[in-house]
Amino acid sequence: NGMIFAIYGIYDYYRVTKDESAKSLLQASIATIKKYIHKFRRENEYSFYCLKHEVPNEGYHKVHIEQLFQLHKITGDDYFKEMAEKFTEDDVVMEAEK
Repeated sequence: NGMIFAIYGIYDYYRVTKDESAKSLLQASIATIKKYIHKFRRENEYSFYCLKHEVPNEGYHKVHIEQLFQLHKITGDDYFKEMAEKFTEDDVVMEAEK
């Protein structure tokens, strides 16, 4: 989630400055998230906070959902919306089990 928060800053910086190096960094960062986000998902469970420790976290799971919807808004890439919806489905399952 920290990397996605950093993406927001790079995105804002690029929007204001149109700096090409910021654009390249933004595109590479978004590509990295796209490549790895599926590894954070645990079907019908809360997502991992980080891949190194593989610890699920309810609070961060909800943050991940919002971040993925925001990445969809920023990029227009439906993959992020689809992943946000899958994470949301997982959240609904976990909430029903409470």
